[in-house]
Amino acid sequence: MLRATFQLVPGLGPGRERRLWAESVLDWTQLSQAPPTVLAPRLRAPLLAAARAAEEALDDGDRVAVASALLGREHWRLFGAFAERAVYLDIDSDFRREERASYPAVARFPLRASSKSGIIAALTRPSTLSASR
Repeated sequence: MLRATFQLVPGLGPGRERRLWAESVLDWTQLSQAPPTVLAPRLRAPLLAAARAAEEALDDGDRVAVASALLGREHWRLFGAFAERAVYLDIDSDFRREERASYPAVARFPLRASSKSGIIAALTRPSTLSASR
C-alpha cells in the first residue's frame, strides 16, 4: 500500500491519486508513465523525486524519513512496511470532576507475540509515566 501512495508533494491529494490509479499508475515505479492529463507537468518532477527519496528511505528502513514524506492522515499506509516494529497503544482516561486525582491508564501491546520488544507496559501512576515511557 505504501508504494501505491502518490500524496508525497503539495498539490497531489486523494482525488488526483485516484485518477492515477484509474490510469493504471499503481505504484512509484509506474509514475514516469503517467499521462500529462492526470499528472500535471508542474507535479511530475517533484513527485518523481519524492517517490525516489521515499523508496530509498524505505529500502534503508528509515521509518522517520518515510513518515515525514506523508501527511499525518496518510500514516496508516506505513503499517504494512513496518508492522514488525509497531505497537498498539491504548490510552484510557476518566477525568470526571469528582476524581481529579485520577491518572490516565496507558498500555503498550506488541502486535506480534514473538516480538523481542513485546513488553506489555501498563502505566497508571505518576511514578510510571515519564518522557521515556
